[in-house]
Amino acid sequence: VNWLKEYEYEGAPFWDRYIMSYRWAIAQFGGGMDEVHPRSLEEQFYGLLAFISAFWSGAVFISMLTSSMTQLCIDGSQQNVQLNVLRQYLEQNKISKNLALRLKRNAHHALLERRKIIPEDCVELVSYISEPLRVELRFEIYSPPLKAHPFFMSYIRECPNVMKKVCHSAMSMCLVSAGDTVFFAGESPANPVLYFVNRGVMQYTAANSATLLVSEGSWLCEASLWTTWTHCGNLSALQDCRLYKLDTREFQAISIQFEHGDFHPVKYADKFVEALNAADPGDVTDMFAPQEAMAMGVVEARSSSSRDAARDDGQGSMRLGPAASTFLA
Repeated sequence: VNWLKEYEYEGAPFWDRYIMSYRWAIAQFGGGMDEVHPRSLEEQFYGLLAFISAFWSGAVFISMLTSSMTQLCIDGSQQNVQLNVLRQYLEQNKISKNLALRLKRNAHHALLERRKIIPEDCVELVSYISEPLRVELRFEIYSPPLKAHPFFMSYIRECPNVMKKVCHSAMSMCLVSAGDTVFFAGESPANPVLYFVNRGVMQYTAANSATLLVSEGSWLCEASLWTTWTHCGNLSALQDCRLYKLDTREFQAISIQFEHGDFHPVKYADKFVEALNAADPGDVTDMFAPQEAMAMGVVEARSSSSRDAARDDGQGSMRLGPAASTFLA
């Protein structure tokens, strides 16, 4: 005797039997059903296994769901506490409504980004990883935005060991909220950096009031790599943006530690500054990128004939900075 005969389903249409079987299987997650019971020994054994499997699966699912909801509540409460403390601090110091709104919006954006992108300093195990592996890790993180620039594309291909060190020690990320100004015209930064826009849209306003949109894949302030530089315009964020920054002094300090074989950044720097000096002052901006000079500089940087030009007392050290210091914005 089986359940088909016992409950008169043996001659029933296929879909009637299928739906009843499906209902019975789903009912096991709730403790079974009274309408149909196993009749034979095989059916009872199968029903026992199905009930245990359903009970275990349901318990695991409920546990995972409860844990996730609890974690979300904890994260939400921590964020609310932080935002409340910030709000009290702003009220205590009588900060204007406009600035307070921008500060709170920036803080909220930073908290959201922190959930999307986990900062390295929040990953405790990274500090236990060996230094060479951390160099490889940061190279894979920071090299993609650098490859948007023709010079760094060639530098990565020709001298990967140098650029791994650069990515490890000279690159960093920063978040900018809509309405923030990154730098102002006439500003000579104490720590000059080259900016790469990784996400969002920014607005650059030159000294002549010309306005340019700066989107993902663009870079600014390359001249600070090769010469003393003063900003020629204002850079502000139209959206919440993510920027990668290359510390120019750290870049130069790392570059002079290596021999470059047939690739010499100083030749590219010379071509860039030559184009900078030859340009009309009204055309010089923080987005200055002379395509012809850049292409020629990259080619010459790879030329083996320039090997002697980059040697210092026969030791193969590369000179950066002094060779390209004739232009002051």
